[in-house]
Amino acid sequence: MNTLLAPSDHVRLAAVATRARVAANVCRNRFAAPGTIRALRFIAAHLDTAADVCDGRPASLTNVVRPVADAQQLMSMHPDARLPGSVFTYIMAPLAPASTLPLPVPLTPLQPRHASQEKALRDDLLALHADTRAADEDTEGWFTSVLTVLARWTRLAGEVDVENRRPCNRQALIATHIGCPECSGHDISLHVNNWAICSCGYGDTWAAFRACYCFGLDCPAIRALNSTT
Repeated sequence: MNTLLAPSDHVRLAAVATRARVAANVCRNRFAAPGTIRALRFIAAHLDTAADVCDGRPASLTNVVRPVADAQQLMSMHPDARLPGSVFTYIMAPLAPASTLPLPVPLTPLQPRHASQEKALRDDLLALHADTRAADEDTEGWFTSVLTVLARWTRLAGEVDVENRRPCNRQALIATHIGCPECSGHDISLHVNNWAICSCGYGDTWAAFRACYCFGLDCPAIRALNSTT
C-alpha cells in the first residue's frame, strides 16, 4: 500500500530529507576508484530522490523508502564505498521514532590501542544517540558527526582486520573469538555441516563455540582455523 504521510509528519520528513542529503554529499565527496565513484554517484542520486520526495506534499511512504532501499542495495554491491549499512537506518529513523539507533558490531581487537579506540568511538556514538535535542534542532550537524564517527569506525575495522590476518596472531585471534563450553579450551577444529570438535572431545555446532559478536561464518576465527600454522 502506497501510504500517504500526514501533513503533521512534515517535521519528521524534513529530518529524513536532511539526513539523506548529508549522506548524499558524503558519497559525492568521497575519494575512491573510478568504478566505486560511479556507484557512489548513483547512491547519492537515490538519496537526493528520497529527499526530494520528502520535500513534496503530500509525501508517500513507499516513494520515500524505495530510493533509500535502492541506495542501500547499491552500497551492498560496492563495499569499497565504505558507507555502513546502518546509515540507511539513521536516515529513516525519524519516521520510526520508537526504533533504536544501531551500534556497530564489536570488533574484538587483539591490540589494546585498538580496543581503546573502539571504546572511544562507541562512547562518541552513544553520546550522539543520546543527544536527541541536537538531532532535532541541528539535524545536519548532528548527522554529519554521526557519519564522521562511523567512518572512523570503518577505518578502525580495517586496521583490526589487518591485525587479525597476521600469522603471528593466529592463536590469539582464535582465543578471542571462540572457546569450548565444556573445558574453556581453544584447540578446536572445524568439520562438515558447521560442526566443530574440541580436543577435549566435546562436539557441537560452530555457534556453540563462539564467544564473539561476529556474523555467523564471517567470524575471522574461522579463517584462522582453516589457515596453516
